[in-house]
Amino acid sequence: MELNPELAARFSLEGRVAVITGAASGFGAEASRLFARAGARVVLADINAAGAEATAAQVREAAGEAVVVPTDTANRDQVEALADAAVKAFGGLDIWLNIAGVSVWKPLL
Repeated sequence: MELNPELAARFSLEGRVAVITGAASGFGAEASRLFARAGARVVLADINAAGAEATAAQVREAAGEAVVVPTDTANRDQVEALADAAVKAFGGLDIWLNIAGVSVWKPLL
């Protein structure tokens, strides 16, 4: 999908760093490609590392910058490491887009 040039200028993410969870497929993969086309450098996180790498390859083919950080978003330590990896890779963190689906089953009482 091509972005309308007027909208692309209005919604530029040039120079921004975005973490996108759930980046291996579906909405997360599409958001990763769209954010990169808008100029963001993207940090792709997913429990499915191979799928996230495939998305990163698509981003790079379109001249975007992407790094993959395999992450289980149900694990706090891994999420904190993800934030640290984004800062280390690109020098900062501007946008965090949570798309990964996580279910936690616990008794209500």
